Amino acid sequence: MGEIDLKKVISLILSILLVISCTCSVTLFANAMENSSSFSVGTAQNRAGGTVEIPIEIQHNPGITSFRIIVEYDSAILNLTNVVFKEAAQGFNTGTSQGYDSPYSISGFNAGTDINNNGQLAVLTFEINQYAEDGRYDISLTYDEDDIFNMAGDNVPFAVNNGFVEVIPCQHTGGKWEYLEKETCTEDGIMIKKCEICGNEYESKKVNAKGHTFCEWVIEKAATCTENGEKSRICSVCTYEESEIINALDHNYSEEFVIDKAATCTENGEKSKHCSRCDDRKDITLIPAVGHPFGEWETVVSPDCTNSGSRQRVCKNCGFTEMENLNPNGHKWNSDYTIDIPATCTTNGSKSIHCKNCDAVKDSQVIPAQGHNFGEYKVIKQATCVDSGREKRVCAACAYFETREISALGHDYSDEFTVDKSPICTENGEKTRHCSRCDARIDVTVIQSEGHNYGDWIVEKAPTRTEEGKQFKTCENCGDKIYESIVKLPYIADKNDNKIILETDKVTQGDSVQFIAVAAGLDNVNPIENDVRYIPAVYIVDGVSIDFTDTQYSELIKTEDMSVGEHTVEVIFAEQKFDGVQWINTDETVSLTNTFIVDEKISEPITVPTTNPEKPAKPNDITKPSDTTAKPESTTNNSTNKNTSKTSPNTGNTTALPAAIFATAAFALGLVCVTRKKKDA
Repeated sequence: MGEIDLKKVISLILSILLVISCTCSVTLFANAMENSSSFSVGTAQNRAGGTVEIPIEIQHNPGITSFRIIVEYDSAILNLTNVVFKEAAQGFNTGTSQGYDSPYSISGFNAGTDINNNGQLAVLTFEINQYAEDGRYDISLTYDEDDIFNMAGDNVPFAVNNGFVEVIPCQHTGGKWEYLEKETCTEDGIMIKKCEICGNEYESKKVNAKGHTFCEWVIEKAATCTENGEKSRICSVCTYEESEIINALDHNYSEEFVIDKAATCTENGEKSKHCSRCDDRKDITLIPAVGHPFGEWETVVSPDCTNSGSRQRVCKNCGFTEMENLNPNGHKWNSDYTIDIPATCTTNGSKSIHCKNCDAVKDSQVIPAQGHNFGEYKVIKQATCVDSGREKRVCAACAYFETREISALGHDYSDEFTVDKSPICTENGEKTRHCSRCDARIDVTVIQSEGHNYGDWIVEKAPTRTEEGKQFKTCENCGDKIYESIVKLPYIADKNDNKIILETDKVTQGDSVQFIAVAAGLDNVNPIENDVRYIPAVYIVDGVSIDFTDTQYSELIKTEDMSVGEHTVEVIFAEQKFDGVQWINTDETVSLTNTFIVDEKISEPITVPTTNPEKPAKPNDITKPSDTTAKPESTTNNSTNKNTSKTSPNTGNTTALPAAIFATAAFALGLVCVTRKKKDA
């Protein structure tokens, strides 16, 4: 092989790089166009004042756990009235802005898994302003790159396709004729039609004036015998008014006389002929006075035995009254005496002859006193054992009374004792002999108490493994209660709760395996006597016993010197019992095992292929260097749930192009080195 021209080699390298770069770029761009994740806003059209529904769709969703997108629109033209989540939102806990103002946010979150639904995410309902002009109004969608991510915490990029609402002209139709200006009696009116769709006017016509429609004539001023009158009428539609004169009527006298003033007892009267329409008269004639026609006499003041009286009579026409005096009547005496003051038990009375018509008396006489008329004595206060009583008698005529004393009775004690106070648990009782008539007692005797009589214990609060219980018993006689504590229940840990938790069940030689020994009852921080727990004693890897170095019993097993294949980690858990002061090991142990697999670590050397410089190498002919970067150790703890922090987004496999460039550069470097060696030789 002849000497290689360095310039040709470099040209070849650049050609290969350009081909690879272009090929990869085209491929990546094509894949991005065909399979790009995207949010799309739909389009719709309607007239001003109408309603439209705009869908938001998600396509090529690779799986996300959280999203938040912002919808912006012209709120002067579009009024968002409703948001309905659709099938692609299933699985998310969805939320929206509190108000429907622009910008408006739509969000969803699922804490447990990635959701890869596609299709309609939500439908937005808009009302178009009735005064909106024809044209297109954009609805745009944006998002913050940190607001869309997956369960791994990686940002997931989405393309955005905006939409719009197109306001189109209205094709006027329908509607009823309605008045724009109502016709009047003297002026024409105008009627119009409004579109049933947009409500705007699109046709008009003239309505001829109606002319006046008059009501009945109304007399404004009635005509009299000597003066003209006036009448008017108005239009019932426009209230226009017109009037006319009513001619004077002249007098219309009656044929019969009318009494204008009746004659009285002492004055003449008058009569005449009257006009039927006014107060005018003719043929006025005198009516003579008639004199007084009196009624019967009536007594005004009756005369008595010593005084005069009077009487009167009244004219039936005018009420004139005529008076006359009446002479006294004189006394008329009774034949029997009348008792003026009755005699009592201790005072005299009197009697006399009375006039039948007045209070005059004659022949007064004294009536002698009668003396008291007493009844039987009656008890008014009963005598008691120690106090005297009283009794009295009353006069039947005057209610005067007399009293006298009743001697005290003395006590009447019983022969039997009465229990005055029964003994209770802690107090003595008492018994005595009682008087049958009062509360007096004698022979007071003590009755000795018998003490409490408690029943069985009753549990008020049952003990648990962490708290003492409480019980009481009650005296059956007085209800007294005594309480005492019930010791806590022993915490006997279950040996089946011991666990070995491996971080992973498969590693590569050189990586470490982390495990945690979880001992049952090790969380018992306030033990009581006879509590039982377990504690990890030692762990054994492939038959080698090792002491724990971490008080959390979390250890790393290094695999550099381990063989490829399955390995066993065994943990011996020692049983302990609390003696009231400290934990003491028993003779019991529990052994648990778990296994993991160690895979062989393979090193892939970087190779430079032998190619013909005149024939460009294909990307598939270039060996990809092995990725020797060590993977970071996972810190997953299966015993607790951990929150995953969000990290930078992973947008897919981006190693193909750099790997190809790296391989091509290595190949070029090899050729250059070979060329230099040949020149040096």
